[in-house]
Amino acid sequence: PVQVTNEQGKVWQPENFDHQYRGMMPLYKAFSNSINIPAVNLGLDVGVDKVADTLNKLGAKEQISQYPSLLLGAVEMSSFEVAQLYTTLAADGEYRQLTSISALTDSVGRVLYQHNISSAPRFDKAAVYMTKYAMKRVTKDGTAKRLNAHFPSIQLAGKTGTSNDLRDSWYAGFDQNTVTVAWLGRDDNKSTGLTGSVGALETYIRYLKPLNPEAIADTRPPSIRWAFIDELTGKQAPPGCGKVIQLPLRATEFEPRPSCQR
Repeated sequence: PVQVTNEQGKVWQPENFDHQYRGMMPLYKAFSNSINIPAVNLGLDVGVDKVADTLNKLGAKEQISQYPSLLLGAVEMSSFEVAQLYTTLAADGEYRQLTSISALTDSVGRVLYQHNISSAPRFDKAAVYMTKYAMKRVTKDGTAKRLNAHFPSIQLAGKTGTSNDLRDSWYAGFDQNTVTVAWLGRDDNKSTGLTGSVGALETYIRYLKPLNPEAIADTRPPSIRWAFIDELTGKQAPPGCGKVIQLPLRATEFEPRPSCQR
């Protein structure tokens, strides 16, 4: 359990969706299964101000209020704004401003307006590669694993989201070519009774089926190596040394001959 007290003495005490606590766990697993407390702990360690800055670098236009609840998504955004954030992630950290109008022509086809797409790198390739890996795990064995049941041979990435009292059901995801955001909510802001993995994800599955999605084809940057990691210690270990899993890590942290520490 975590408690955060602000300058006015008010206490914020976030909880996991199922009100259960699991002790130490790998971050990728906490992320893929939408476990709240690890996200809060990580965000507090990194700094809420840096998380807000990251949202702006991803494409959020408004000033982000730097409250700890931000770490669990307590910020108002339209589906269009959320699509901008995930487009930057899908494009390997390259910011490309979204628009609802690509071009305007007159009655004979002359172009009156053309939206010029320009790209600007905003994030380290290694950081985005590992973030996308975690988002792929969401669709393989996390809260969006039903996608894997419908598209078992296609690598997809995404993230489910559920607001308090099940008022909002979110899913944001992408294949190789398309970023999509699904949101379900009521105009009176009452509960939908749907989590992101039930409502918005189901909408996305039905939308995606006739589109023939293409598997994500990521190129591993030179600054990333794959290695076996002991899930209990979080340290690199040789195959066969306890419960190990292959994970991407920065090449500067890679150990060519790790020892087995039990």
